[in-house]
Amino acid sequence: MGSTHAPATQVGIFAGDACGAYGAGCSLTPTSLVSLNGINNGTVTQVTSSQVRFIANGGEAETVFGVPFGNVRRNSVRDYHTDLGNFTLFKNFKFWERATLQWHMTMNNVFNHPNYGNTIPGISTFIESAGSAGAGAAFADPTVQSDANLACPAGARCAYFGLKVIY
Repeated sequence: MGSTHAPATQVGIFAGDACGAYGAGCSLTPTSLVSLNGINNGTVTQVTSSQVRFIANGGEAETVFGVPFGNVRRNSVRDYHTDLGNFTLFKNFKFWERATLQWHMTMNNVFNHPNYGNTIPGISTFIESAGSAGAGAAFADPTVQSDANLACPAGARCAYFGLKVIY
């Protein structure tokens, strides 16, 4: 039972579960709470339940809490909001009776608002990735999401121009 005042990115795990799943914290008592963020970054740090928002649900957690289910409310963490405004403009130039040249411009994200995770899922929902670094990897952290593989990365304004001959 973590604290709702702790940042959503902070996750704890009992040492007994961490030892079995990650091979970390095996020297601690099984009911000691350690930072899963720290384990994913190569350190074992003991924490209190007020320092973490979530506690990983494992066998030791089931023993401590007495139930096999976690205590997180449904939809308690929301993804970052999306502000998109797309704009298209075109002009037809008639040359002959059957020939037209069309110029067009399309702007995606015309107001240039940052939008995290446009094509990949937004924030990572896998608690096991708490504290991991890299695009799309960190649990509950929208700031590391990126669409770097696309021509128009997340949060960037893109403009496309084109000509089309219609006959």
